[in-house]
Amino acid sequence: MTTTRFQEAPRDNVEMPLQLAKRKAELEAFASQERPKTARREQKLQKADEEAMDALKTLTSYLKFAAVNREVQAEQQQLQKHEEQGGDQTVAMLNGEVLNNELERLKGAKKKLEDELVATREEYEQLVQDLTTKAESARKQLKLARKQHKHECVQFNLKFDKDDKRIEALKAEVAALRSTQEQQQQERERMQTQEQQLQVQTLELQALTEHSQTLEQQNAALVNKLDSVQQCQQQWLTQAHYAFSCTQQQLETAMQAGLEIEQRAEALEQQLGALHAYLEEQQQEQQKEQLNYQQQEQEKH
Repeated sequence: MTTTRFQEAPRDNVEMPLQLAKRKAELEAFASQERPKTARREQKLQKADEEAMDALKTLTSYLKFAAVNREVQAEQQQLQKHEEQGGDQTVAMLNGEVLNNELERLKGAKKKLEDELVATREEYEQLVQDLTTKAESARKQLKLARKQHKHECVQFNLKFDKDDKRIEALKAEVAALRSTQEQQQQERERMQTQEQQLQVQTLELQALTEHSQTLEQQNAALVNKLDSVQQCQQQWLTQAHYAFSCTQQQLETAMQAGLEIEQRAEALEQQLGALHAYLEEQQQEQQKEQLNYQQQEQEKH
């Protein structure tokens, strides 16, 4: 008797982890694309800070120059006051020519400082205007960059949330697949148990078949023996009829032995019929179980 083995279910589905890894790689690629943009924004901000520091340094220089100018003006005022109050006392203390030379030198230094102050003021005003223009442009660019960055962050967050939902769905699908695989494993174990039981029943049926054959052989031997006994009985009856020397008691004994032999033969025939019926019933049950097993296999595949 042949049996059909249960085919194993497919192995774990590896597509879901591959999709998760692919999605993770896409997110990392998107983040790597955003890093240069952020670096460029930081460079622009750093450049704006450097320009502001340069403007601050220029303003500091201008303030220092203004302080020096105030000191020169104070000296000029003191000299003018000294000229107004000097009179005869100043002429008496200093030589007029030396005083005039010093005065001319101070006037030349004043004129030079005034020219430098005018040039510096014009340069400072131009620098302030340039810095104001650059700062305004930088503010506009920074505002636009912040707005764009905010929009990109919102888009990235929306995309990330969508990916999170997709990942959660994939996780749920993986869990469902694992549950299905566990059920399939339990079904395989159950079918293997049924197959083992079927094999045990097959061995029992083979043993019963062999025993039935043995009984049939014994029955045939008993039938042959019964035939021999009947032949002997017939011979004895023939001899009893034709032999007057056989007593009535011997005849009855022979008849009784013949009846016992017939009873034993009938009992053996009944046992043989019961055995045949049992064997037929076992074969029918075996055929039903095998048919059910084949139907389950067909439904599963």
